[in-house]
Amino acid sequence: MATLVVCLAITLAATYALHVGQKNETAALAENYTEERREQLSDEVVEQSRQLGLFVKDYSLWDEMVGFVASRDPEWARLNLDEVMPSFRVSAVWVLAPDGRILHASFRSDEHAPSPPPDLARIAASPVWTKEVGGFYRDGDRVVDLRARPIQPTADLAHATPPVGWLLSARVLDADLVAYLARKLHAQVIVHPPGAMHGVGPEESIVVHHALEGIGGGEPVAEVHAVFPTTALELGEHYNRRELLVLVVSGVLLLGVVTWSINRNVLRPLTLIGESLEKGSAAPLAGVSAGLPEFARIADLVRRSFLQQEALQHEIEERARLGRDLHDGVIQNLYATGLGIAHGARLIGSDPAKATARLAETRLTLNETMDNLRQFIARMEPEGSAQVGFADSCVTLFQTLRVDRDCDLDLDVAPDVDVEIAQAQKANLLFIVREAVSNALRHGEARHIGVTLARRGSGWRLEVRDDGRGCEFPPVR
Repeated sequence: MATLVVCLAITLAATYALHVGQKNETAALAENYTEERREQLSDEVVEQSRQLGLFVKDYSLWDEMVGFVASRDPEWARLNLDEVMPSFRVSAVWVLAPDGRILHASFRSDEHAPSPPPDLARIAASPVWTKEVGGFYRDGDRVVDLRARPIQPTADLAHATPPVGWLLSARVLDADLVAYLARKLHAQVIVHPPGAMHGVGPEESIVVHHALEGIGGGEPVAEVHAVFPTTALELGEHYNRRELLVLVVSGVLLLGVVTWSINRNVLRPLTLIGESLEKGSAAPLAGVSAGLPEFARIADLVRRSFLQQEALQHEIEERARLGRDLHDGVIQNLYATGLGIAHGARLIGSDPAKATARLAETRLTLNETMDNLRQFIARMEPEGSAQVGFADSCVTLFQTLRVDRDCDLDLDVAPDVDVEIAQAQKANLLFIVREAVSNALRHGEARHIGVTLARRGSGWRLEVRDDGRGCEFPPVR
């Protein structure tokens, strides 16, 4: 039992160590997963700003845009600005004079029309070599992405000449853009003021954010939060916990089953066998059959041992009784016979007739003694008694001699043996069978013995055969 408990403790310790390792690995995977999702969110936000910047770049280095600053032709603005804004998801376009005054404004729709950013003069005063001014600003409760570039001729890629104006494009982070980001990221996307990410998303989810810096690298004006489901990580952690629980429960059940099995199949049979040997009784062995076959065989051997002990004790008592009967009967008759012979010998010379009569009486007494002796001999074998038939006596004799040897008996006895053959003759036949069977078992190691008693003419034929090793006879000289 102690060994089983130690094995269970080792198994549980190893299982717990495995669980801790898996938990740490899951935590590391969750950390990597979070970092990857944060980078993914940042890349998507930056990509949206980059596309907005490309729109501004392409139009600010266009000679026609330089001409538009001078002409401010509304038809040109309609065809070249208003018509293309939906394709680039641009919410508003402003054209500024070099001093920051608004020369033209185009909006994708009144619904998406944002207010211009504050400090337009500061944007217009930016050094020309900065090439692009960008950032986010708040328009009420909305967040707007702004990109601005100086308007210069196409040939002036190096921005060597003073700008003729500034081109500003803006994109509102509206519900459509948030939904687009959510589809791209396969996550829930929420725009919040800086530091307002507490309570965003369910407890089991992973929340990452990206700060939206103000124009020209100013303080963040908002944060984009992405709430990623953690189904795979949750399942991994859940399976780890369930696996640990299953292993613990399995270990406890295994210990219980093994303990019950050992107690039922090993300890209890051994206890019953020990109790049987201690009491000298086969009664406790009745419950051993529920254990292992090996213990059932041991119990059967112990049971046979008790039967043999009982048979031996009965035989000892019977022989003691026969000894007393021999002493009180046969030996006394023999003693009287000896006295009669001695008396007759003394009368031969003086009274031959009386001596002859005395010897005749002695002869009758001797014959009677011989009959009594035969009866005693027959009574020495329990299987030879008058109440038991010859066939049953042979079976009992075989079982007594076989003990635990693996041997079978093939018995063929004529049905009228017990009627036709006298008790004394059956006793003599049993002596022959006993000697033959004993030799076959002890010396021949026979596995099969056959005994046949049948009529043969006016007499009887007894045959004992076996499949033992036989014996070698010395050659006849």
